[in-house]
Amino acid sequence: MTDAPAPPPGAPAAPAPAVPPGAPTVWYPPAPKPAPFAEGQGVPYHRLLRAQPGYRWWKPLLALGVAALYVLVASLLLTVVLLVVGVAIGAVPFDVDEGLVAFQAWVTGLTEPDIADPFQFVFLVLSVAIWLPCVPLAMLTVGLRPVGFVHSVVGRLRARVLAPFLALSLLVGGLIMLSVLVPAWIAGEPIEVTTPGGTLAVLVVLVVLLTPFQAAAEEYVFRGLLFQIFGSWLRWMPLAVVVPTGLFIAGHSYDWWGLADVGLFGLAACYLVWRTGGLEAGIAWHSVNNIVSFLILASGISGTTSLQSSTGAGVGEHLISLGLSVLTTGVFLGGAELIVRRTRLVRTRPYVAPPAPVPWAWGPRGWEPAPWLVPGAEGAATAAAGSEAYGTPDDGAGPGAPRPLG
Repeated sequence: MTDAPAPPPGAPAAPAPAVPPGAPTVWYPPAPKPAPFAEGQGVPYHRLLRAQPGYRWWKPLLALGVAALYVLVASLLLTVVLLVVGVAIGAVPFDVDEGLVAFQAWVTGLTEPDIADPFQFVFLVLSVAIWLPCVPLAMLTVGLRPVGFVHSVVGRLRARVLAPFLALSLLVGGLIMLSVLVPAWIAGEPIEVTTPGGTLAVLVVLVVLLTPFQAAAEEYVFRGLLFQIFGSWLRWMPLAVVVPTGLFIAGHSYDWWGLADVGLFGLAACYLVWRTGGLEAGIAWHSVNNIVSFLILASGISGTTSLQSSTGAGVGEHLISLGLSVLTTGVFLGGAELIVRRTRLVRTRPYVAPPAPVPWAWGPRGWEPAPWLVPGAEGAATAAAGSEAYGTPDDGAGPGAPRPLG
């Protein structure tokens, strides 16, 4: 009698029974865990991580930590580069001989940046846009693949979905612009552009080109990665919305009225991702909304060019502003519902269970996969019927125990 060969690399250790000389052995891998979804069941966007074959509960948590590390490193590098460039072109005051008072005042002023200053605008937008590549890099680092499912349930950014929502966003953006201009026209107040024409032209180009990256970065972080991370742990969609929306609110330094507006947008954007099965609608809406807001500030037609944390307006004005936000949000969600129903968007991804673990058999060439030994596979019954020594997963030995094959 001789001992059976050791299991293949990576196999759990198990006692090897004695077998007749020359008899091969079979190693059955541990039984797979119960599938999180039924075969073919539609998996919504926020649950896509849970449907991945290699999912482990700790992987999303690790991805969050890695993403935060990447954002920190990228932000520090970008800040250094922008400050060096700013000093070189004279956009950032820096004079060692006269002290750093002016530089410190400039840095402090970034808490309420002047959007009419092209360099401050670029600094503000790029400091958020740099988050964009950190999301897929973090997912790749911890093995959350395929990364494409952070875009949508089909694994990519859907241009045919983005187009109608971009058109709807432009319509709602026009309404937002009118909500600023019409009251002034009705009151007979002059609408004055305070930013010089040349500077304003540069700002228009910068706003249109850079703002979509800033808006997309926020969508990929808050409605993409974070929504999917908490969705992998929480089955009920409203619970998975709470933390990403709370973090989205915390990332804005406005007064309570402004934060309520941000929270309304965050909740609506999460709903859109769930309803459409991807980030396209949120990216379009967020981009146009921010472009309109930046253009209003850059021109000075609202009476200020600074992105202020508090406007100092009265309660009545705040209520009117929040009411307009509720109205425009309702219009957008209503239009989005029409798009979803008329275009029949793919909102979920059918669940495909990973293939059953394949047993290994010891033969003349060593350990080799033996898919024909999977219970129910073609040839499995024939292989089992020819010998009393052949063990099946139901013979009481349990998965992971080597079994002789006569």
